[in-house]
Amino acid sequence: MAMKDTFNYTGVKLAGAKVFANADGTTAYTGSAVDLSGFNSALFSVTGVYSAVDAATYTLSLTHSDDGSTYTAATGDFIVGPSAVISGAANVQKIAYIGSKRYVKLVVTPSAAATSTNTITVTGHAILQNPGLMPVA
Repeated sequence: MAMKDTFNYTGVKLAGAKVFANADGTTAYTGSAVDLSGFNSALFSVTGVYSAVDAATYTLSLTHSDDGSTYTAATGDFIVGPSAVISGAANVQKIAYIGSKRYVKLVVTPSAAATSTNTITVTGHAILQNPGLMPVA
């Protein structure tokens, strides 16, 4: 059976990268804006890499904006999937956006400060699909 082409109708953008350390406490990190112009769906894939076992968990959420400057929480009807949490046992999570606003940001919120000298590196990518025009550069 022949495989389907996904290369020509998928865009990938960095949604954010942050190394959380003890000094960061529970301060949330907001990634860079992802411009959804030209695409009709977005899936955020987020990976957490722990330097050592740590009790802190990291909740993923999204904010969205029409103009790229005023963001509000994307909730309920705009999100697909269960609550996404990065923890020692679940290091790769996904969260999908199905709203109609042009800009979206990934938000990562720690439940507690990283323990001692442990660090947690969290990296998110936006996988953009269903473009208006193909192929996608």
